[in-house]
Amino acid sequence: MNFQELLNLDVLGVLDKLNGALTDLASKMHMTPIILYVATAVLALIIGLAGMHLAKVLMSFTAAGVGFACGATLFSYLKVDLALSWMAKIPDGFGYVLGLVIAIVLFIFGWKKCLNVMFLLFAMIGFVVMNFYVPNQALLCIGGALLIGMVAMCLVRVAFVGVTAAVAGFVLVNCIGEIWTGATWFRLGTGAIPFWVAVGMGVLCFVVQLITTRNYYIED
Repeated sequence: MNFQELLNLDVLGVLDKLNGALTDLASKMHMTPIILYVATAVLALIIGLAGMHLAKVLMSFTAAGVGFACGATLFSYLKVDLALSWMAKIPDGFGYVLGLVIAIVLFIFGWKKCLNVMFLLFAMIGFVVMNFYVPNQALLCIGGALLIGMVAMCLVRVAFVGVTAAVAGFVLVNCIGEIWTGATWFRLGTGAIPFWVAVGMGVLCFVVQLITTRNYYIED
């Protein structure tokens, strides 16, 4: 899947990709997928209830993940797409090394400049949302991304709590639905009830985080 296809996914599409990734990983590790779904559900719950307290950690790992993917993609682009002759003898595994180096650099940057990375995250979310509703309009998407990013930074605590709570709600319901296959209330994509259950969980996480972070601020 290329980046443009990823941008066109809705929430259910993203969750389907998550389920596929967890299932593939479980297969490679020779374990039942339920173990990974439980671990993902626990992680989602932690993020939903304490996301703001973990802001630096989350932003650092997010930046590192993007850096790793970019490093591996850059290596593949130089060696395969551009077919540079001097890279022909370099093993393909070096792409992961390059990705790891970039990931480490961006992890440090994410820790030192958490708010900068947070702005980029909000801007990215804005771009994805704009591209979904106004596809193939790059200028509008960039403008919307900047606007959403700047507004979010003015309300950074509420915005970050909202994002982490929403992600936690939908991921948690998705994982419960995969673990407890007979519970139709948690099977996203089968009706309106699972959707509203996910929204309800997100709202609950949102309220809990707002209460527990009343005097919390991010040091950058």
